[in-house]
Amino acid sequence: MSKYEEICKANATVRENWSQYRDRSWQRLWSIVNGLEAYCEIPPEMVTFLRWNEGAGDARAYVEAENGMRYTLPGATVFDKDDGYWHLGLCITLSRPGAIPPQWVYFVLCVTELDGKPMVKVGVVGKPRQIDFDSPEQLNALYEYIFESVMKCFHDSNKDASKPIGFVVGP
Repeated sequence: MSKYEEICKANATVRENWSQYRDRSWQRLWSIVNGLEAYCEIPPEMVTFLRWNEGAGDARAYVEAENGMRYTLPGATVFDKDDGYWHLGLCITLSRPGAIPPQWVYFVLCVTELDGKPMVKVGVVGKPRQIDFDSPEQLNALYEYIFESVMKCFHDSNKDASKPIGFVVGP
C-alpha cells in the first residue's frame, strides 16, 4: 500500500467512525425524546426541536426553524466542539394550539461518549451522567429528573431563582 493509499484509508476510517458516533448520538437523543414523551404522556405534536445558534455565552440561543418549518431531530442536533457534546433543544408546548400567548418550557439535551460509554446532560451546564440505554430504570430516572426539573419551574413563578438552571419557561 502506498503512503497515499494509507492516508486515504485513514481518512475513510475517521469519517466512518465519526458518522457512526453521530448516528449513535441521534439514536440516543431519539430514545430520550420518545421515552420522555411516553413517560410524561406528552402528545408528540406538542414537542418541537430547537437548534443551537452556535453562539457562546450570552449569545447562545436555541431557536425554532424559520418560516413556520419544523426541524427534524438530525437537523436540530449540533455538535459543540468546545464541550464535546451533541446539543438538541427541546420545547414542550403547554397550552392548546393557537392559544395566545402560547405557554411552553424548553431545555437542552446533550449527549456524548466517554470511554465508549454514553453520557447525558440536561442543560448546557448540567451534570453529566452515564446512562445505560438498555436499562429502563436508568432511563426512567432520567425522565423523572426532567419532569421534576420542569415542575420546579412552576413552584414560584415570581422568582427566577426558583427555576432549575437550563430550563426556560415562556412567556
